[in-house]
Amino acid sequence: MQLSISNLTILLGVLQGIVLGFIFLVSPYFRSQANRFLSYTFWTTAILGANYSIVMSGIQNNWFTLVYDIMWEYLFPTTLLLYFAYALDHPLAKSAKQYWLYLPFTLTLLINVIIDLDVDFHLYHFSLLHNDPLIQSYYLFEDAGTVIFAVFTFSWSWQMIKKYPPKFATSWFREFWWWSTGVMLLWIGLWLCYEAAQKDYEGYIFAAVSILFFWVTYRGVLQFKLAEEKFEIRKILSTYLQDQTNDSSATTETTPPQNLYFHRLEQLMQKDHLYRDPQLNRDMVAKKLGISSGYLSQQLSACCGSNFSEYTNQYRVEEVKRLLLDPTFSTYSLLAIGYQAGFNSKSTFYATFKKTTGLSPSAYQKQFKDLSSSQASGN
Repeated sequence: MQLSISNLTILLGVLQGIVLGFIFLVSPYFRSQANRFLSYTFWTTAILGANYSIVMSGIQNNWFTLVYDIMWEYLFPTTLLLYFAYALDHPLAKSAKQYWLYLPFTLTLLINVIIDLDVDFHLYHFSLLHNDPLIQSYYLFEDAGTVIFAVFTFSWSWQMIKKYPPKFATSWFREFWWWSTGVMLLWIGLWLCYEAAQKDYEGYIFAAVSILFFWVTYRGVLQFKLAEEKFEIRKILSTYLQDQTNDSSATTETTPPQNLYFHRLEQLMQKDHLYRDPQLNRDMVAKKLGISSGYLSQQLSACCGSNFSEYTNQYRVEEVKRLLLDPTFSTYSLLAIGYQAGFNSKSTFYATFKKTTGLSPSAYQKQFKDLSSSQASGN
């Protein structure tokens, strides 16, 4: 097979689709009913890419032909639709009607197997299956049906996104829908070009799918999972930590009674937890206090000897330390805990935490676990 850029991208997409599907299916971190259907979507598109590569390589084999003739194009729109249904708690996820979505794939599978077992494997002979105009008309109808079915499922998934918002604010579903729909529209457009000009553009389709795989991995699923964990952590904190005072607050100095602005700032941080807002800045806080941002900086310098960023990050680090040592949050990722505390990037979180404690978040957590284990064994 000629290793063009398109072919290399296809093979990379196939490999990544297989790996991603496996990770989403077996990894405890990503495992969910919704991600199970995302795994099936990845594997289906990976099979499509592998089939195309095999055909382009010139390999002639009846078994490859049998697999290639299976209309996987009817399967991945179904699994992708069910991903949205389960992730958004749509009624379809709890309805037996969802199994009707597999009907086009099942029917075409049975028909194509019957045709191939006659034409390619010669296990029997039906004269009807050797009527070329009839078979060609069937294949054309079959291909056109994939386009119609794809438009139907993608339209339905959009209705799900509009009418069933996720439990926490996120743009993930809309972004993923637009990306996957864009690939689908590219596929439809290239299919129409092929029918009009009889030129094969299929390689570009799988190249686009490969790009989608990359995006889903690094921008989509991980960020969505982190946002979901952040939402769950905040929900837990709001239920049983709301009455607790921040005993490990950033400033331990006694606030002078006459310094009312700094005292109000401490209240905003300790009771309202302003530091959890990743977009928090000096101007926002100064506006809440009714003072200028320059005067706020003077107060911070005079009262605790730090600037606004250092002051805010100290609160964030203290919250991370508290959550890392709380067994309730042991199942959540370190990055999700850092985001919940108000850090807006992995690099800032790790650098600030290590600068403050001298340890990385994982090393700090491990040190506490080792200490607890030694104390337990000593008792």
